[in-house]
Amino acid sequence: MKLEPIWLLGLLLIAGRASAETAQAPTDQDVLRACAKEAHGSADPIGHNMRCLREARERIQRQLDDTYYRLNRNLPPAQREKLVASQVAWSRYYDAQTELTMARLQDMDSVTEYLRIRMMSFRLDELNAQNLITQLGSEGRK
Repeated sequence: MKLEPIWLLGLLLIAGRASAETAQAPTDQDVLRACAKEAHGSADPIGHNMRCLREARERIQRQLDDTYYRLNRNLPPAQREKLVASQVAWSRYYDAQTELTMARLQDMDSVTEYLRIRMMSFRLDELNAQNLITQLGSEGRK
């Protein structure tokens, strides 16, 4: 498939908009550092760190769900089917990776939580990029 100049420009615009949006949100590494810093001064550092990481994972899960549902609402039926299939495949991957990590790091729950946050963060970036493609496509048709 040959990319026409207009498509290339569109991809560059999407990449630029996506990176600008993600630059405003804290990264998963920022979350990890913040959790570790908060836990350091607490009476139960391990328990505090785990609660902090779980809360961070729950926040990104809500963002992921909201982004997925927004994209799902805006797609035509044929594309919606592909999105659903993609999400099912990603969910299976996510579960398998979590199981593998838990099996390898039996007593390192904080590392497992961190890796789960990273996987969700990457998926959120993918869905946000798809939302931008949808927005740009609908703007072009107006």
